Amino acid sequence: MGQTQSNSTTPSTTTSKSTKYSQHTPAQFIDAPHIFQALEYLSKILWRKTQTHHTFIVFGKAVLVLFFRSQRFTKTVNILPTTTISTDSKLHSIFINAVQKCAAKYRLPSSWLSEHISSYETTTTTTITAITDVERQRDEEKRTIELISHSLDQNIIIYTSDGLSLLVVDIVYEFKCQLHKYSESLTRNVKSGDENDLDDIVELLRRLVMVENHGQDILRADIEARYPYLVCTDEAWNELSRAYFREFGERGVLLDAEVTRS
Repeated sequence: MGQTQSNSTTPSTTTSKSTKYSQHTPAQFIDAPHIFQALEYLSKILWRKTQTHHTFIVFGKAVLVLFFRSQRFTKTVNILPTTTISTDSKLHSIFINAVQKCAAKYRLPSSWLSEHISSYETTTTTTITAITDVERQRDEEKRTIELISHSLDQNIIIYTSDGLSLLVVDIVYEFKCQLHKYSESLTRNVKSGDENDLDDIVELLRRLVMVENHGQDILRADIEARYPYLVCTDEAWNELSRAYFREFGERGVLLDAEVTRS
């Protein structure tokens, strides 16, 4: 049988917020129990077909559903393989067929498991348009290698069994991705796709404060130095700081001006 959340530090110790549960699963959405059930089946297929253990990194909304449990539903589980799987390889074909079998068996959306990384997580509005395709590819490969390395070092296991392990993406990366996306929504003066986006970022910040930084406020400059291609605006940082203070009565993050004054 597969095991879930085998890391020693569970997210429930880092937050006072309750999970946003409702009685019924919305159409085309899946919850944690159904995802873990499908992962168990997927793991058995992969092990039977390949006799090899495969490790993937989970990012996006699924992290909040499967690890933090601050959200109940997600449309898809976004994953990143820790080793390259060529799209024309036998392994890739086995993996795709196994995912489709899981979807059919458990009546999941066809896109319940995806290797796709959304554009806001790999590009920014500051990308130089003159860069060549080769240079862009090299840059993205370096970013992917860095992300995989940090995620493996962090080693937060969501699920593990004979044929499959899922790890949480580097929390700093997920935090910056969400804050970057929120920054862009503020810049465009439109609401994000999920009205709870800022709550989710607060949840991620709480983890960084309580676990990664041992209860101490984090420095904005330290976070900005990681994954610098994910740009976060002053407005977004200020909104986050106010939301975190409303929730926990603490600053959570020291902005540049506050560091200068201290």
